[in-house]
Amino acid sequence: MKMIPANTFLRYSSVGVLNTVLHWSIFLLLVSLFGISQAISNTIAFMAAVSFSYLATAHLDLHWFRRCQPCVPLCQFNDSSEIDLG
Repeated sequence: MKMIPANTFLRYSSVGVLNTVLHWSIFLLLVSLFGISQAISNTIAFMAAVSFSYLATAHLDLHWFRRCQPCVPLCQFNDSSEIDLG
């Protein structure tokens, strides 16, 4: 089993921590300042946190793919940072 570098683990862990902080911040802001119900506030906060987590993880993964481009022969990268599979 291949070990992952410590800095990679810390970067992905920081995404999780920021995700949790973002979720709770939005939730508390919507409930306390705007008086929106708990269920709706939680849904909005969850969607924002999941979107952030997806984008942040995709950003980290694309950086990993760019560094290991010879390791992934099926993916070709162009200048606009889009992945062309095939």
